[in-house]
Amino acid sequence: MIFSVGQKAAGGGSNRAERKREQSIFRSRRDNLVGAGMPALLLLCMAGCQSLQVTTRRDAIRSLTAEKSFAKIAPGHFLMGSPPGRGGSAAAGLQQESPQHRVSITCGFEIGRYEVTQKQWEAVMISNPSAFKGPELPVTNVSWRDVQEFLARLRMLDARFVYRLPTEAEWEYACRAGGSGPFSDEAVATDLQRVAWHEANSLNRPHAVGHLQPNGWGLYDIHGNVWEWVQDWYDINYYRRSPAENPQGPPSGQSKVQRGGSWQSPAGQCRAAVRGYSLPAERNNLTGFRLARVPRKI
Repeated sequence: MIFSVGQKAAGGGSNRAERKREQSIFRSRRDNLVGAGMPALLLLCMAGCQSLQVTTRRDAIRSLTAEKSFAKIAPGHFLMGSPPGRGGSAAAGLQQESPQHRVSITCGFEIGRYEVTQKQWEAVMISNPSAFKGPELPVTNVSWRDVQEFLARLRMLDARFVYRLPTEAEWEYACRAGGSGPFSDEAVATDLQRVAWHEANSLNRPHAVGHLQPNGWGLYDIHGNVWEWVQDWYDINYYRRSPAENPQGPPSGQSKVQRGGSWQSPAGQCRAAVRGYSLPAERNNLTGFRLARVPRKI
């Protein structure tokens, strides 16, 4: 069951008693304010705004956790990384995407169809750190550590699932959607603007999620718009020793991996295999995230 902030899980009688208690407190505060000379109309506006805020937050959390907001990803195999000659132009870019290797995802999971929006972040965290404001824009200026706090709070609001970031391997597997080319499908390579907000079409800003075409597994903005935090620590040479099944990344490191490119990225940086990275405390207006989840074991 999903509980909005400020709601309690209880029977009908307990809910009625709680509402009576809250109404009594409100009336007491109202009487005190009226006695201090505050107009009754303003008091009514305050009560209405408070109710609207609670309703808005509840709706945003329901949208965030709804079944339709997630794609179910079945177990499978894929080639992770880039083949020789397909990586970035810099030597480091070639190195960190190599060698291309076969990876098995043995456990199914769910991944968000959309990047987490500012409206959804604010419903959970009661703040919006994004530089470019808009309720349906992806939240940005959030560090990897900020996201961990968001996830901890979301788990308390929806106990049905364990919410987390996808691993780097899960992210690339979902991005490729069964393909093996540089993008989610071969057609995207010649028409990236239909699926990705990037340097060529973004007008130098992020855009509302879900307005371009999804990949083959129903994920929107998996290329471009904002870089997406994943769970793994970054190691330029990790692919040389990565396990073949369910890789979790190095046990430690200095930076965390980011995937997908952003509204500021050239097309080549939006490829499925590109690996970005930042310190876990880093915040900027290019980086957000999308959720992964699995059912909570009882």
